[in-house]
Amino acid sequence: PLLAQATPLQLRWKLDHETGTVFVQGPPVKRVAATPRPAGPVDLAAECPKTNPLPLHFVEAGERGEAVAPAQLQAVQASVEAAQAKAGALVSVFVHGWQHSAAPGDSYVCDFAALLRAVNTMEANAARASGRPAREVLGVYVGWPGHLYPTELANLTTFWNRLQVADRLGGDDGALRPLLLGLAQRFAAGARDPRPDRRSGLVVTGHSMGGRAVFH
Repeated sequence: PLLAQATPLQLRWKLDHETGTVFVQGPPVKRVAATPRPAGPVDLAAECPKTNPLPLHFVEAGERGEAVAPAQLQAVQASVEAAQAKAGALVSVFVHGWQHSAAPGDSYVCDFAALLRAVNTMEANAARASGRPAREVLGVYVGWPGHLYPTELANLTTFWNRLQVADRLGGDDGALRPLLLGLAQRFAAGARDPRPDRRSGLVVTGHSMGGRAVFH
């Protein structure tokens, strides 16, 4: 529709993402305030009523890639150790990309929790069929400020700035490194059952800029 209009399209941007306010087409657009999720498994039943979600752990980072709530990471480690002391753990870590976050209402949160519920169902069925105890399925959603503003046009201006934040997330001082190293160490130290369906397992997925952070 814009291309069909006779009047020229003018975009006026004044961008300073570090201040939390940008000007797009004139009026100011303020950054969405972020509140970290609680440490430990978060029940998402009310947030995602249509998907029957599995509770998720959240590990969240700030602008510098730093952990904003260290207790979140400690809770993940404690849950994995508790699961490994029993039948084992199947851990899936997901790092979202640009235009997403760990905030309530983000579609990736509900989608990931629904996927983990399906994995949990498959594990329960497989355990029942083979006469073994089911391993605990744990989901870890790594959130970082990839979605800053309430309007689409303002968010489109953040690509290069968010790319830098993703690099910090996966850098030496970022929250992602101690999470993945800690999990890897715990799995390496655990018992290695010769039967694959009785071993603990770790899967790490990064989407888009989240994949960039993971590869760092």
